[in-house]
Amino acid sequence: MAEGYKTRMLGDGNPNRRLAKKKCPVCGAMFAPLSHLTVHCSSDCAFKNPKRAITARKNGMKSNRPCRRDLNQNAIVDAFRKLGAGVIDLSQQGGGCPDLIVSHGGETYLVEVKNPETYYGRSGLSKSQIAWASEWRGGPVYIVYTIEDALAIVERRTEDIKSFGGGSTCRCVEDCKWIIDELTDKPTNN
Repeated sequence: MAEGYKTRMLGDGNPNRRLAKKKCPVCGAMFAPLSHLTVHCSSDCAFKNPKRAITARKNGMKSNRPCRRDLNQNAIVDAFRKLGAGVIDLSQQGGGCPDLIVSHGGETYLVEVKNPETYYGRSGLSKSQIAWASEWRGGPVYIVYTIEDALAIVERRTEDIKSFGGGSTCRCVEDCKWIIDELTDKPTNN
């Protein structure tokens, strides 16, 4: 090999050169960084570090995988909009937060969309949704399964629609007693 080639390929001149391993400041694991700016071994460790978590959240990073939307959510959002309602989609927020904020006729509603055709939609609220509802101090969150439920909300016929949280009695708690038992470590009375 030519001597000039050998000297060019030493150190930073080599495109195949790997960066030196670093130690994650949160978990202490040794890892191979992808760039010289990489500080943590994973996004989970970046969120565990309080100084970095604030910056990461401001930049829109999430520690978990993206939230899944219900397959019927687009149709329900379109129905709300065709009925003249304003809709803000919160489905990617995660953490048990309801899927939609719907505003119509001076009223604002929080809406959780569930797909009755899937097991997840039929099984009721998730652990994170129950935990979120226990902290929520506003009005109830309405569970919408169909476009007819969306129409009922716009027409203010909410008495027939399941709701949870916010000072209202959760009418679907009976379906979710096992989740409440896990969250509170206390068995509910049957």
